Amino acid sequence: MKIDKKSIAVGMLALGLVTTAGAGVTSAAENGGFGGERKGGHAEVAAQLLGVTVDDFKNRIQNGENPRDILEAAGISKEDVRAAHDVRKQERIAQAIADGRITQEEADERAAKQAERKAHREEARNAIESNDYNAWVTASVGTPMEGKVDAAGFAKMVEAHNLREAGDHEEAREIMKGLGFEKPHKKHGAFKEK
Repeated sequence: MKIDKKSIAVGMLALGLVTTAGAGVTSAAENGGFGGERKGGHAEVAAQLLGVTVDDFKNRIQNGENPRDILEAAGISKEDVRAAHDVRKQERIAQAIADGRITQEEADERAAKQAERKAHREEARNAIESNDYNAWVTASVGTPMEGKVDAAGFAKMVEAHNLREAGDHEEAREIMKGLGFEKPHKKHGAFKEK
């Protein structure tokens, strides 16, 4: 299956955003996403939620602890992680406006587009979690994924999702590679084309 560049963002949906935020945190650690080099990164958000330094959090991961387990043991849910990322993003947008890098109008346009993408992702996530191909097709209308995933590909996406939920991230990644999605870029988390 050939994936064009417009499919990159929705490709994130297929693997990264159809799983829990906790699984995303685990994946980020496995793929070097806890480097802390950029504002709003996974390590910063996790450390903030845990009330520890970024270095303390990264040391625990380097010592073999699973980021998802660390967060769960502290009573931090995937919704907490998502909310913290949303707050961090809003802070960065407000700073960009204050610094004159973007206008309020540009921020509003971006927010509207993001809300639309978020709605599509949620519909798609629900379709995958309920193994409902018809709902997937409906959710992908108007997105770069429209018409790109057939019933067999959808079944593989569901399989990958279930494997990630069970903690088998490597096998899930292999399935997604087989569908035409490579591993996420470290910088943006977006999937690259094969």
